[in-house]
Amino acid sequence: MGILSHFHATIGKGGRVVIPASARAALNLRPGDDLTLMLHNGELRMVKTADAVRRAQSIVARYLPAGHDLVQTLIEQRRTEATHE
Repeated sequence: MGILSHFHATIGKGGRVVIPASARAALNLRPGDDLTLMLHNGELRMVKTADAVRRAQSIVARYLPAGHDLVQTLIEQRRTEATHE
């Protein structure tokens, strides 16, 4: 588990929250970055979407045989299903 850091923010008009500069720097956040927000046990968690995708891909990869192309498998399954409609 990583180091726990605390930052303070206030909810403004329209529900906007400004991420403190020190937090943006620590997470290497830049204007225009796409973020994913998750609610977990009463906490709001934020992660760069690209990082969330990489994490999910890593988890899925553990369950696939080496060299398996999951995307190609899914495409083939969809094509097979379409021929049976």
